[in-house]
Amino acid sequence: MSKTQDKKSARIAESKAFVKERRIRNLEIFESNFEVGMKVYEDNKDKLSPEEVAHMEEEIERNKTLIEEYKAKWL
Repeated sequence: MSKTQDKKSARIAESKAFVKERRIRNLEIFESNFEVGMKVYEDNKDKLSPEEVAHMEEEIERNKTLIEEYKAKWL
C-alpha cells in the first residue's frame, strides 16, 4: 500500500477504536446509574402506588434488556 492508504487505514482503525471505547465507557456509566437508581427505587418503593410500582418494574426490565443487548453487541 501507499503511504496515503496506510495513513487512511490507520486513521480508520483509530476512529473505530475510539468509538468502541466511548461506547464501552457510556455503557459503564449507564449501568452505574441504573444501579444507583435501583437502590433509590428499592429504598422508596413502599411510598409508591401500585400503578407506579408496576410502571417502574416495566422500565427496570427494559433497561436490563438494553444493558444485556449492549454488552452482547459491544463487549
